[in-house]
Amino acid sequence: MTEKEDFEKLKAQKAEITELRKKLNELDSYKEKWYSEKETVQKNIYEFISKVKNLKRERNSYTESVKEEKKKRQELNREITKKVTEVKEISKDSPPPTRERGENPRKLKAEIDKLEYSIETDGLTFEKEKKVMKQIKDKKKKLKEAEKASQEWGKIHGASREIDSLKRDANKIHKDVTKKAELSQEKHEGMIDVSKQIDELKKKEEEYQNKFLDYKKQFSELNKELKGKLEDLSNLNKKITGHKLESVKQKKKREEHILKNKEIEVEEKIKKKVKLTTEDLLVFQRKEK
Repeated sequence: MTEKEDFEKLKAQKAEITELRKKLNELDSYKEKWYSEKETVQKNIYEFISKVKNLKRERNSYTESVKEEKKKRQELNREITKKVTEVKEISKDSPPPTRERGENPRKLKAEIDKLEYSIETDGLTFEKEKKVMKQIKDKKKKLKEAEKASQEWGKIHGASREIDSLKRDANKIHKDVTKKAELSQEKHEGMIDVSKQIDELKKKEEEYQNKFLDYKKQFSELNKELKGKLEDLSNLNKKITGHKLESVKQKKKREEHILKNKEIEVEEKIKKKVKLTTEDLLVFQRKEK
């Protein structure tokens, strides 16, 4: 290949290398872009995973609290059932007194006192006193029954108040259980929603990772090709440099040949005693050196 052809080839290779570098920069830009996109998505995934963990911890806390509250409510319900059974047993054996039946203990006691006072002060006949004594006896019997019934009623009333208090506590716990169960469900649904978002982000992460790897592969292949082209260019530069050195060498050789001929001509002129020109003198001086 001639020197001219080598120069043309060098020019073409430089243009090709410039184009390759341009493409390489474009590929590097795309490669870094998709790597950055993948890193951003990965960061979002970590944040969402942390969010899921927090929601799970909150959900479990509410769930455990619901379990504990339900146990308390069950204990209260068992206590209520026990108290209701006690009230039923008391009511079955001793129905509560009513004013209509005249079984008020205070009233009966006043009537007995009045009858006993009449025996002491009214001077009753034997038959009359006997009749009053019978009334006193009957009323004392009723008083005893009324006092017993009143006592049992007191027990019923006390138990009823306890039942009402237990029911209030159970209802309060029921409301708490309902509220916490709703919050637990809310956190669980939040976990599901965030988990779905994580799945979508993982798909994007995989997509961006694949694009990054694809551009990285193209970049690596093109970079390898560029290195080969640069090596070829270096070799061609060396060859052209050789051409130049050879050209300089040949030029110098030609100049030395011309100078040698001039020197011979000057020597002939000197022998023939021909007048020397300025150029002849320069040649002669050069020879003398």
